[in-house]
Amino acid sequence: MARKLFRLGLDPASYNPVGLRSYTDAQLQTEYERIQKEARARLESLRKSEYGRASETYKKNKGRYPAPSKIQDRRQLERAIQEGARFLASPRSTASGLQEIAKKQLETLGKHGYGWVTRPMLRAWGEYLKWLGENAGKELFYHRPNEDDEPDEETDEDEISEETQKQAFYRWAEENGYLTYETVTRRGKEVEKEVWLK
Repeated sequence: MARKLFRLGLDPASYNPVGLRSYTDAQLQTEYERIQKEARARLESLRKSEYGRASETYKKNKGRYPAPSKIQDRRQLERAIQEGARFLASPRSTASGLQEIAKKQLETLGKHGYGWVTRPMLRAWGEYLKWLGENAGKELFYHRPNEDDEPDEETDEDEISEETQKQAFYRWAEENGYLTYETVTRRGKEVEKEVWLK
């Protein structure tokens, strides 16, 4: 079930350093208490969801919203309110929001020829793309000319097949601990099942 929409208690245009100055300490304290309670509830909900502790949103926000009594001054209070309001406005702050984002990602991947990427693979796929950008670039997916190529052959950017790309991803996922296999029994036969790190 989707969480009820959280309504900010102050003027929406006020959630910035200048805008918050027009409120009293008591008003800010009350607003932070509301934000902190909702943020912690959402983080707990994320922790229990299929995304669990592996969610980047969970990792970045866990422990970020201290009890109101721990906030030492007005500046820290204003910053906590801004961060909390930004977190609560993000669709990534709820499991249903993350679910919708994953659905859109899969639709986009399907439109671009990556229909074989499934929901359990999404985290590994994202990390794989980061790794490609940082380390390998095009070299993994394009044929590069060598001295045996004929001079008039067009080889410098011949794309490789979808199957080769898929195999490269699976190999990377296994080597980096995102994919393992377990043996399960189906209809009396033992088969290997893919297990993706979420």
